[in-house]
Amino acid sequence: MYRLAFSLVVAVASCFTLFAATIQKRDGQFQTGPLEKIDNAGLRLAGQNFSWNNIRSAYLGESFSTPVGLQGVRARIYTGSYPKFPDVRVIKPSSTDEVPHNYVTVRRLGNVPGAILFEGTLNVPRAGTYKFHMASDDGARLFVGDKMIADTPAEYSLRRTVASAKLTAGSHDFRLEYLNLASHAILELEWSGPSLSLMPLSSGIEQPQSPTSAAISAGGALAWNGSYIAQPVDSLTGSRVVFSGNPQHIWLSTVNLSAVFFKPVTLPHADRIRVGKTGRSGVLLNGGDFQEGEIISIKDNTITVKTLLFGEKKY
Repeated sequence: MYRLAFSLVVAVASCFTLFAATIQKRDGQFQTGPLEKIDNAGLRLAGQNFSWNNIRSAYLGESFSTPVGLQGVRARIYTGSYPKFPDVRVIKPSSTDEVPHNYVTVRRLGNVPGAILFEGTLNVPRAGTYKFHMASDDGARLFVGDKMIADTPAEYSLRRTVASAKLTAGSHDFRLEYLNLASHAILELEWSGPSLSLMPLSSGIEQPQSPTSAAISAGGALAWNGSYIAQPVDSLTGSRVVFSGNPQHIWLSTVNLSAVFFKPVTLPHADRIRVGKTGRSGVLLNGGDFQEGEIISIKDNTITVKTLLFGEKKY
């Protein structure tokens, strides 16, 4: 499946003489450089060979003389409770550091109230219209050059926005303001444009780490006492959770059920379960959005949820 997808990208872009690629390896690390070879075994990037088995995702495009994306990014972190983004001309940062691998991440702040100011350079490969996809909990504002491109309000919840901007080729000043009012910090930023597929500028979705570093490593059921049963859930009866294969040695009542997971859950997605009011019920979708509502039934991998706005919905 991976080989077919990558072959298709190369065929579409065959009018170019040189290619560049950014890959994310299975260990979570990113690698960028000239694409020198691609075949059924894998690809060679900047003199290094990578097999398909060791590649999680890849972005292929025209080769450019300067690195595409963020460069020389510095993060200034301000810990403390701020109702709005602090005046950085007056307030001194709690810490300042260089951002490795040139992506922005709120992991530097942790899960405490505060703010982060990211500043650096955004290298634009060619002139045209670029789209920026941004999501944050709580608020964020993106500036390229001296123009604000996108913003999300600080409202104690995850907000998403997509904004477009016409940019000239070359280097532009990059500035991203992030504010966390409380609880778990979440920030995602991606961009796309001429000859540039949708690529991450942040690690909000894929924090570089071992693929095994997950909040929930396998599908199953979480009980109210905190214990986790790593056994796929088949359905819910009136009083009992029915596990796949109906194992006789496992029994859990619906009264003691806290959550059902149908697949492993990454740490950023787990953060989205924690945010907001406690004790809420609903469904966390694959895209990361949380649909709040009353769980009516779970059967044949289908969840029926009763919502205030839409009535009953199936997922």
